[in-house]
Amino acid sequence: MGGIVDHRLGRPGAPTVEERAHDEKNEVLAELRFLRHLRDSTLRPMPATGDADVDPRAGLQMLATEWGIRSDPGQTAGLLQFAELLIRWNRSINLTGAKSIGAVVAEHYPDAYALAKRLADPARLVDVGSGGGLPALPLALLRPGLVIRLCEPIAKKAAFLRTAIRELELADRVTLEARRGEELADEWALNGATKEATKGAADADAAPQRFDVATSRATFAPNAWLALGRRLVRPGGRVFVLTVPGTAIEGATEVYGGGRRALIEVPIEGGR
Repeated sequence: MGGIVDHRLGRPGAPTVEERAHDEKNEVLAELRFLRHLRDSTLRPMPATGDADVDPRAGLQMLATEWGIRSDPGQTAGLLQFAELLIRWNRSINLTGAKSIGAVVAEHYPDAYALAKRLADPARLVDVGSGGGLPALPLALLRPGLVIRLCEPIAKKAAFLRTAIRELELADRVTLEARRGEELADEWALNGATKEATKGAADADAAPQRFDVATSRATFAPNAWLALGRRLVRPGGRVFVLTVPGTAIEGATEVYGGGRRALIEVPIEGGR
């Protein structure tokens, strides 16, 4: 057929059963590495690189230089204040594996900077499984144009997030849903379907407005998060997958953290 390649299993040029099994095994292993700290909302700290013990201010300067994202004195103070608050609360509840302010900056802030690089314009963002507020709250400090909704069902972690939002003076654009992201998506789907059925397509705009951007970290396997994220963002929006290199998801990918982390940007086209 004029050079068209038939990729069905068993056709010439198709991957063998063994090759398909090998690819699937690699994808599963990548997801397992990502989920080792499920529900902690933090990834395992990066292997020691000498950065974890640097002065926090110097660490922020290094990140600013690496990512090309400068912060004013107020933003810098807020980033340091959040790291200090996180470490203080971490003595009572499990929020992070980091043990110092410098470690929070070196091990966990790179995710916020990676996202900030892709989110220079104002947008409505939802972060699911927010846990200790990483990377959503540092991201909020770096990008004042973002309006962010946090989703965290665990009461102790939600209490921390409320405190952080208040102390960082972010309440005008960061809010908290003390429930799971799946519940939010289900509610929107139900409300939207009900309004369309009872009022007609002309009132479809009255349905709950979905987000421009969805993020989540260390809460779902990558493909499970992508499926949920698609339900939370509008057509034309974006879902960001914070994962490890080698994850089998197509999208604009940036590898960082010494080759140990990856950010995948997946554009959402059309309706669902």
